Parts: sequence; structure tokens; C-alpha cells
Amino acid sequence: MRRIHVSLASLAAIILGIALTGGMATTASAKQLKKAPKITSKAPFTARGSVGDAYVKDAKAGQRLLLVNAKNRIVRSGKADRFGSKVFYDVKPGATFTVRTPTAKGSRGTKKFKVLKPGVNPGQSWYDEKPDLKAGLNYVTMRDGTELAVTVRLPYGRTSLSQGPFPTYIEYSGYQTAAPHDALLGLVAGLPDSSLPEPLGDLLDTITGSLPGSPVPDPDLTPASSTAVGSLIGPLLDFATVSVQMRGSGCSGGAFDLFGWPTTYDGYDIIETVATQDWVQGGKVSMGGISFSGITQLFT
Repeated sequence: MRRIHVSLASLAAIILGIALTGGMATTASAKQLKKAPKITSKAPFTARGSVGDAYVKDAKAGQRLLLVNAKNRIVRSGKADRFGSKVFYDVKPGATFTVRTPTAKGSRGTKKFKVLKPGVNPGQSWYDEKPDLKAGLNYVTMRDGTELAVTVRLPYGRTSLSQGPFPTYIEYSGYQTAAPHDALLGLVAGLPDSSLPEPLGDLLDTITGSLPGSPVPDPDLTPASSTAVGSLIGPLLDFATVSVQMRGSGCSGGAFDLFGWPTTYDGYDIIETVATQDWVQGGKVSMGGISFSGITQLFT
């Protein structure tokens, strides 16, 4: 374990867990749950368990979807959104389900899956066996199969992770944090030459001249100024920084749910994944940031 728990966050998690348990008990104790149609063929979409949730991908927009428990009873129902996705929230952790869509002769169904339990984490080998992170944009798979966009930034003046180990800093945000272009180049590109005093202009030319990438970054691929601690300040202070795009935002997969269990455990998975990297000094990482990036530290 490489994390220090914040007591306030722990208390909030306990309260949220009690609330979720109450909601799940209501679902599980319903007197009448309809019998689900028998599976007669394989579903063309996929379904999987997340932490306290279940989700569907690759369905047709508007397609009716049934969440069915191990007793062949319909626990929830809903329709796929315009992206062909559906999240069933607050589902009983540890229980087994399938997702089905009705047909004239029965239903098309997915394989059985289990909803993940809060507090039950993958073994260390799961993190050790993940592909090594590289400098630049990566996609990292979370415990529920969702992929998050993660950009690794070298300390300024360094050209390879092999020059480490480095003190390492993680910024976890729903703002534009994993955009892979260089924040300093983006800042300089937006300034007219005449606006800088000559000594500062010369210094910036020296720094940016050693940086990889385009001299004129794409604004849509440049980190937001609100994530400058990780994308700009950290590298200037000789930190390797890891900019993590929260699920459901930017180029990360999944559904956005700020204080939901999946988002919380994404933070856990990211910290453990980064801490296994050879270029991380001492196998320990720090977190920080302002605004959104500060809030995420409370539940990670």
C-alpha cells in the first residue's frame, strides 16, 4: 500500500457506503421481480461489472436492456443512450448478472459477470504485470475494463524515462489534463514576441528549444491552465508528472461520476500502477493540484 488515507475521505466513504447499501437492499427486497426472458442467442453488445455498478457498451441507441440476476429475475431495465451505452448504478456488489435485450422468441444475452465490491482490490501482481508507461500519451486499463487517458511528462531538460528515477507527481482531474502537447510550448506560442523582456525571451527560447514536439501546439491538445501544476510547474521543478484524465471526461472511457465508487477506485489503480514504474523514485508517488485536481485527492 502506497497511500495515506485522509480521515475525512474515509468518513465520507463510509456514509456513502451506508447510503448505497440502503438503496441496494430496497432493490433486492422487492416483493415482485419479473421473470426474465430466456436467452436464445448471444447479445451483440458487451456488459461488465464495475465497483457497485454494471455497464453496457456497443448496444444500439435506444435498445431496451434488462439487468437480470442469478435467479433469472429482472432487477433493472433501461435503454441504451445515443452512444449505445448504459450504466446501471448502485447494483449489489458481488452479485452475478447478465444483460439481455428482448426478442420475439426470448432474448439475446451477455455472458455472466460479477459486480465488483468496494474495498476488494486487485493483488499486487495485477499492477506489476501492466504494460510499462511511456513518455507521452498512454491508455491504462482500470479494474473494470475502462481505459483512462494518462500522459507522462518528463522533467524539462530530460529526454528519456531511462534518465530516472525521478520524484513523481500525479494530477487527477476531469479538466483537460491528459492533453499530450507541451504546456510550456503552448504558453509561449500564445505570446507575441514583443511582449517578453529580452532576458525572459532568451530563457524561454533556451528551454523550449530543447523540448520535443511541434513548436506550435494544437490548442485542443494542450493541457488546460487549471492543470498547470502537473503539466507545467511540476516538470519545471524536476518532477516527472502523470496527468490522469478522469473517466467520462476528455479522451477517457467510462461515465463521469465525480464521487462514485468507480472514480474513487480508478485513483487507487492509477497510484498503484504508477508506483510500479522503474523510473519512479523510491516506488512512491505524490498527488496535488488546484480546484478539480485538489478535490480528487480527498477520495483517492
